[in-house]
Amino acid sequence: MFGTPTVNGLGLPGPAFDATDKQLSETMETMWTQFAKTGNPNPPGTNAWPAYTVAGDTFIIFGDTLSTGTGFAPRSSIFSTKPWGGNGSGPFAS
Repeated sequence: MFGTPTVNGLGLPGPAFDATDKQLSETMETMWTQFAKTGNPNPPGTNAWPAYTVAGDTFIIFGDTLSTGTGFAPRSSIFSTKPWGGNGSGPFAS
């Protein structure tokens, strides 16, 4: 997906990719392309990435294999009420 790995974009050799990394890269590339073309990241005939619903709260996990999880942002998350905890901290604090 990102071509030849480099260190800080300097063209220095980065970590080697193995077959699993290459497959993950191709899967992500396919899903991004499908999403851009159709609004649905799944290739035809698959449902690896289920549509999001509040009730299901399902997300995809890209790893050595694809899997799904639930509860990515629990209700107690700082993002469920006020950004950055509402205390004036964070990257946009003045």
